[in-house]
Amino acid sequence: MTILTAKNTPRVTYTASGGQTAFTIPFEFFSTNDIKVYNGTSLLTYNASPSSASQYSITGTASSSDSAYEFGAGGTITLGGSGATASDIITIIRDISIERTSDFPLTGSFDISSLNTDLDKIYAKLSDIKQQSDRSVKLLDTDSIAATVTLPAKATRASKVLTFDSDGDVQTSIAATD
Repeated sequence: MTILTAKNTPRVTYTASGGQTAFTIPFEFFSTNDIKVYNGTSLLTYNASPSSASQYSITGTASSSDSAYEFGAGGTITLGGSGATASDIITIIRDISIERTSDFPLTGSFDISSLNTDLDKIYAKLSDIKQQSDRSVKLLDTDSIAATVTLPAKATRASKVLTFDSDGDVQTSIAATD
């Protein structure tokens, strides 16, 4: 299957109506382990037969060309119990593990379906990484490459405020109580 940019945004957010249980997964995924579902900031748990709103199941339509689930109507998460409460923010994210699951023989028959799946997973993971990068703090392309934006160690930054010095470098020297 071809992975088109317009259908490869690995994150979608819904504002639920009261009692809503079904939410569409509008991007390709390869297994239930690739999907994370949040209600607000709470990570929900996958369960093939969810019994509460803190659990969800996944259904999908298998692709005919590889081991993926199709775009659009191909994937749905279903909350258990009475579903979401009105105005709950449900976020669905694809998060594929970085691993290679196929090895191709040097001679003999060649499994095209496995090759298509491996290639699709690479491009899907690149999209996952791009989505995470786009949502993170980063330097502008035009900024000096000399800026130090690495956070100090946890013990150094604990109970401190994140600030920037006159060079634009990260500092955590001000206590949160100051």
